[in-house]
Amino acid sequence: MDSCEVLRSTTSESTFESYNPETLESDNGCRAEKARYGNVALYFVGNEGIDGLQSNKGAKISTKVAGREAVRLAGAAGQGNCFIGISVTSRSRATVNLTLSNGSDDQACTDAEVIAEKLAPKLPQGN
Repeated sequence: MDSCEVLRSTTSESTFESYNPETLESDNGCRAEKARYGNVALYFVGNEGIDGLQSNKGAKISTKVAGREAVRLAGAAGQGNCFIGISVTSRSRATVNLTLSNGSDDQACTDAEVIAEKLAPKLPQGN
């Protein structure tokens, strides 16, 4: 799956722009920006499941996204940030990382969860 193609189709109604590949978390990542709002990144990580996600800031909270096991890390990358890892298999995940230009961790998580819910049905069914 191409991260930029999937991110574009998942956020098409949100007027994000400038979809650019990046490799911070894996070699299959993409970041999109929206003026005066912030940015969102999507990564497909094939060598580590959601158990591998850690943060020095905030709590790691287990949750569900569209029926899949997931974790949420609010503020993991600073104020106005939320990171959601969605399980594909025990050794692979998709991650949504949303950072607001101006806003709270709670708002970032609310917005990231909307994107994650749209993304999850597009993911392969893992074992």
